[in-house]
Amino acid sequence: MSNDSIGTSLKSYILLTFLLPNINFEENLSIEDIFYNRYYWFIRFCRLKEERDGYDPGLNQQEIRLIEEVEQKDINIDWNVIQEISDCIDSELK
Repeated sequence: MSNDSIGTSLKSYILLTFLLPNINFEENLSIEDIFYNRYYWFIRFCRLKEERDGYDPGLNQQEIRLIEEVEQKDINIDWNVIQEISDCIDSELK
């Protein structure tokens, strides 16, 4: 995978995580929608980086922390959607 794909994934995650409150949308996004999108871009970044550089335990720990946010922030997510996102990324990157 190219560095552009990895960079785009990371930038998208950063945008959704840190800059979204500063962006005005015509429609409000639910906290769940934002989480699903953050999860997609972060997991995509992790898979691409792992494919290029090998396993990174630090990224694995970040994945766990991202999932822990669900309980910490009391986000009502559908775990089936999380699985679908992971499956989608796996199929995209094959």
